[in-house]
Amino acid sequence: ELGVAGCIGTACVQQQYVTPEMVRALSKTIFTVLLPMFIGTNILKTVTAASSSGGGGGVKRSAFILVPLLALSQSAILLWITSKVLLPLMFAEDKDFPSSDLGRTLTVTCS
Repeated sequence: ELGVAGCIGTACVQQQYVTPEMVRALSKTIFTVLLPMFIGTNILKTVTAASSSGGGGGVKRSAFILVPLLALSQSAILLWITSKVLLPLMFAEDKDFPSSDLGRTLTVTCS
């Protein structure tokens, strides 16, 4: 799958469907989204292993339903903070910036 995705990405760049600026924005977004997911997965594996090995610690598996809910609420809070607080503070002179394409891209990337 990774090889096919690489070939498709290379073909899109060579055909100039994707600009270098778009590649940078996409890689930042992917890094921002996937790194916390990777870290969260490793934490859940560690906690599950600790609770199933009988070590006394850990969390019950039934409590893991809270993890997606917490992740969703964290994402929503960060999106709100970015769009309502950070962008207006950073770009106070341009009132239309938060609703522009670049403003929305920056909001999603920052949150």
